[in-house]
Amino acid sequence: MASGWYNRGKMLVLQHATEQTAAPVNFYAPLLLATYTPDPDHATWAALSANEIAAGDGYTTGGEAIPSSASGFDAPSQNDGSDYGQIQLADVVYTVSGTSIPASGSGARYMAMTDDNATQANRQLYMYFDLVSDQSSTVSITLEDFIARLT
Repeated sequence: MASGWYNRGKMLVLQHATEQTAAPVNFYAPLLLATYTPDPDHATWAALSANEIAAGDGYTTGGEAIPSSASGFDAPSQNDGSDYGQIQLADVVYTVSGTSIPASGSGARYMAMTDDNATQANRQLYMYFDLVSDQSSTVSITLEDFIARLT
């Protein structure tokens, strides 16, 4: 399965670009199990939360914060030959403070990107990223070089 956009995320990006809404101060990057099936029609975290990896040992429910600034998203570019624009996410690091991440159960297969709504269930969904295989670690999980691409 490839990475992709939620329909809600596409709409939100357009709203941010036209200043109808402000971008959140932070985005969040929760980790999901392989049992999750990405669906572009999902709109809020409530649709995904049952598939989140086990919290604990350094992983916090709702995921790591990503600043919605140049420090969180760098290297914007456009490719006129292939007709897309893209921006790269900064590295996201989940550091183990106990035994392992996840604290129990299977590793993470997907990373989602949400806004920073104080009520986690109401967080808006932007994108999901396929991690290719289940990820777990006794030290840290570092996700790097993820690209948000609009084609």
